Amino acid sequence: MFALNRSAMSIPRLDLLKALEERIEIKKVENQKNDDKYGKDRIHIYSTLENIALPDLFGFDMNDFLDDPELQMEITLRERIFYLDNLRSDNNQPIDIKVKSGIYTDMTVYGMDVTHDTDGVPQFGYHPIAGKADLGLMKPFDFDKTGDMPRLHKNYIGLQNLSNDWYGGKINISFPVFIRGPLDIYVQMRGYENFVSDLGEDPGFIHAFLKYIAEERIRWNRERAAFLGGSQPDDTYQVDDDWVYIPFVSPRMFEEYIIPVYKIINDAEPITHFHTCGDMVPFAHGLLKVFPSMDKLAPGGWCDFELLDKMVDPGITFSSIGTRNLFTLFSTREQQDERFAAIKRVAKRRKINHISAGALTKTHIGIEETIDRANRFFDRMREAINT
Repeated sequence: MFALNRSAMSIPRLDLLKALEERIEIKKVENQKNDDKYGKDRIHIYSTLENIALPDLFGFDMNDFLDDPELQMEITLRERIFYLDNLRSDNNQPIDIKVKSGIYTDMTVYGMDVTHDTDGVPQFGYHPIAGKADLGLMKPFDFDKTGDMPRLHKNYIGLQNLSNDWYGGKINISFPVFIRGPLDIYVQMRGYENFVSDLGEDPGFIHAFLKYIAEERIRWNRERAAFLGGSQPDDTYQVDDDWVYIPFVSPRMFEEYIIPVYKIINDAEPITHFHTCGDMVPFAHGLLKVFPSMDKLAPGGWCDFELLDKMVDPGITFSSIGTRNLFTLFSTREQQDERFAAIKRVAKRRKINHISAGALTKTHIGIEETIDRANRFFDRMREAINT
């Protein structure tokens, strides 16, 4: 049976950065060996530990993590060390840390109350706009005071101080960007049933509310840039909109309601990356048209990436191809071989940067078997898609 390396749990706190740096160097050597074996242009395999798996594994409450800079610093470093000690995917771990204050901080700047259970699963409160389609119920955010922002600022300063006090300032602390798409926020705040009703009864409100959401996103990113004393970084230029997903929206709805609001965002933040957990095939041509700076797509685990490959110009890179975690952990060898062969077919036509092999989450099989299965999957996939 696979035995976890649990040394990350017992390293003294002030030694964590040194331990992480040592493991980063080890991973670089391992990756170089695979580059030598399969070629420097091989398709890499990336994965992550899902956030809801971490509290049980490391013994903490996610609410404390989101409110305590010391715990956030310590757990982040321990998790990265644990990952490199136990996972055989290709992704290395960074030293720098992006501050967190919640799973949906961006929702809270619109007045949505979001709490979390001990594992970090978000619990969404009620917003008055769910009961009445009235933009007068929306209050413009204050970058310092609205929603999770006070905690975000506190954690940002706290982590910077800890980097200096504990690790000689070697860990750069970055401030998050606003990348969530407007439809995600609309549906979460108004409710999907109300969204459907609005389509028939008040389509003008849909346009107005989506426009308001987009403009507040743009203002937030601009205020972030001013707060940090510089221009917006490249990682601003992304839209993550998981409700852009058939059957929740149709291609006609996408053209009528989503394309116009994406144009508003793109005019302010030329978008280079789009994400949906759903199938982007029905929307791919529209996305590439409204986001002309986007020269790559990232089909997720629910997307028919072979069909997408046939639809779009081969000059478009697949920055990643997603594999759902249940497939990573529970698929048969026959199912795996079929998927690996499909990836190889697509790789003959266009560049694929990496495979995103599902977040490793809690299941009934336990963490040891989860990681053991994931590692065997990584090994089989690496060999199959690169030879």
